[in-house]
Amino acid sequence: TELDALLNLPKRTPRAQALWSAQILAAAFEGEARAPAQALLALNARSETVLANMLACARANASGERIISVCVHTDECEDFTGHAGNVAYELSLAHQRPAIVFIYAGDVFGIECWRWAARHSAGPNIEQSFTDALDAIRAASTLMSATGPVPSAGGHPQAVSGKCTAERVPMVIAAFENWARTRPGWKKDA
Repeated sequence: TELDALLNLPKRTPRAQALWSAQILAAAFEGEARAPAQALLALNARSETVLANMLACARANASGERIISVCVHTDECEDFTGHAGNVAYELSLAHQRPAIVFIYAGDVFGIECWRWAARHSAGPNIEQSFTDALDAIRAASTLMSATGPVPSAGGHPQAVSGKCTAERVPMVIAAFENWARTRPGWKKDA
């Protein structure tokens, strides 16, 4: 529902304060919820515009053999990287195979970072599960920190997401492509 989208907006963008959602849920009467609801509604309008731009960019630039993949870098996308899953899901539905979307997440200590999400709409078919590939996906998506490597990927059979640096984008795509080669039904387009 639209209320769910509003209350989940803080996980989609750092511009949204989680406190706003908490205030709406804790409100004893409508007046208490008005200010945080208005703040979320205003931000949601911007979020929907950014998501539409992301989808248009993704649809125009998506490619891949078995896995549809695309890097999205549009105005303000780094403030709305939480939409990576929404865009991947839409591409997966459109192409009827898995999709992975990388959204530019800004520079961290001078290193270009990308948030990514992979989705597939294969239904409950366990043979199409991402679970078998999680170790390879985590290895490809590893970020380096001052204390050493930090695997950055997680999820469940139909939805996986993480972060990686720019030079690891091809490695993450390759991990998904390698997984897809072992799965029935997702062949290279004729």
